[in-house]
Amino acid sequence: MKKILLLTALIASSFTYAQISSASSGNWSSGSTWVGGSVPGDSDAVTISSGHTITVDVADQCASIVNNHILTLNADLTVTGNSSNSGIINIDEGNLTFSGANTTFTNTQQVKVKAGQYLQMSGASSVFTNNNILYTYANSSEMGRIILMGSFAEGAFNDGTYARFINGTGDEGTSTGWDLIGVPLTDLSISSFISSNGDIAEYDPDGNGSDNDTFYGIGIFDPTDSDWETYTGTNGTNSYGSTQFSLGKGYQMATSAGSVVEFTGTLSVADVNLSLTSYDADGDGGSNGSRWNIVANPFLSYIHGNDNNGGTNVLTQNSSILHSSNVALYFWDGDSYVALNHSSSASTYDYISPFQGFLVATSYNSGNAQTFSFTKAMQTTAGSDDAILNDVMDDDDGELHFTINQNGFDRKTELYFNENGSDGLDLGYDAAAFSTMNTYLSTRLVDDSQNEGENFSIQTLSIDDMWQKTIPLVVNALGGEEMIISISHRTTPADLNIYLED
Repeated sequence: MKKILLLTALIASSFTYAQISSASSGNWSSGSTWVGGSVPGDSDAVTISSGHTITVDVADQCASIVNNHILTLNADLTVTGNSSNSGIINIDEGNLTFSGANTTFTNTQQVKVKAGQYLQMSGASSVFTNNNILYTYANSSEMGRIILMGSFAEGAFNDGTYARFINGTGDEGTSTGWDLIGVPLTDLSISSFISSNGDIAEYDPDGNGSDNDTFYGIGIFDPTDSDWETYTGTNGTNSYGSTQFSLGKGYQMATSAGSVVEFTGTLSVADVNLSLTSYDADGDGGSNGSRWNIVANPFLSYIHGNDNNGGTNVLTQNSSILHSSNVALYFWDGDSYVALNHSSSASTYDYISPFQGFLVATSYNSGNAQTFSFTKAMQTTAGSDDAILNDVMDDDDGELHFTINQNGFDRKTELYFNENGSDGLDLGYDAAAFSTMNTYLSTRLVDDSQNEGENFSIQTLSIDDMWQKTIPLVVNALGGEEMIISISHRTTPADLNIYLED
């Protein structure tokens, strides 16, 4: 009898891991959608049959999925095992995560990721194979993302297409507009990108409509002479020729009036190491050669910028090669350069968006290159919009944000009071200013004996000594024009009295 009971238990157990197929079109959570009337469980293998459209309407999990028609995600779906798609997967209002360490996913038809959503393969040994259409959408504030911790394979002639919003050229005669942009693809040429995106800004100096001398809204920063160089057509002064976008390198880019453009090619999923050289031998920051380079997120996912979120982040990974006054990341927000370091408030600056470029300043190393690194471990599902600073303050620190407004432009400098600060230079917590504007604010270090005369956009002081400080505030503004200086502050745990003196 005992043997018979044991056998019965084993047989019952074997049917726990069921194969469940769709019976008709409908919602994932409805029993009537599935053969047998049971909604798939966490350990069930799911097949969506030909002719059926299934909508994931509540967050759920299954062991595997084979899609033969249409699967639309309006809620999150987690899949733990190997899966395939020979129909259409629309990642619309939920996210699709393949969570197994060795999971494989093969697309032979269409996968489309709407703006604000993502497809993630979180396993270090996972494999995403794309043999047909792979597309991510974008709007002015969000992007579709593909987060790959494993590897990516692509069939011949099956390049994916990935969209992103690019700023316009801005107001004539001002510094507004443009973006700093990188490309998370291994094989995209500048010529093919221009030809497939008619919205890229153009300037034709002779007006004959020829590509030969047209200037395009794509260019580079040359640290050897601190100069921006804009790409031109075939016979122009800086022809793009057969140049391909380089992984991890940042470019300046603009559309005619602000629009979504498309990047087509093979996704990068490998760690990226860049050789960066400082040409600032005299230490003046760039009057001859510059310490500055533009780098960019090489992944189609957000990555951690600083250590506010813990884990692996760009600033900690690369701080040892950065100039001591510039252990920070510098973002262009469409109007001015804003620094991010470890003192920066909790904001969207914690995450660097897909395609986003930024400035870094390397230390001088006798003219030799140093390695700047991006790793897959920096990727995160968090983040929204670009890294454009919000006025979100950290409850655990004392903060002062000074803002100057002149002619409609706002510029800001930041003071923080926390346990990592002092009166002198604090690596990773103070950040020297990068500004080419007529109007800006900065401060000088309270003790600037080692950095005499240097202006800082972020200064961090000790939280134990946050009163009775004389902090030099540097105001750079246009003469004869009205300006307004405002102060926002959080002074936890002590109160702070603020006095402005000429």
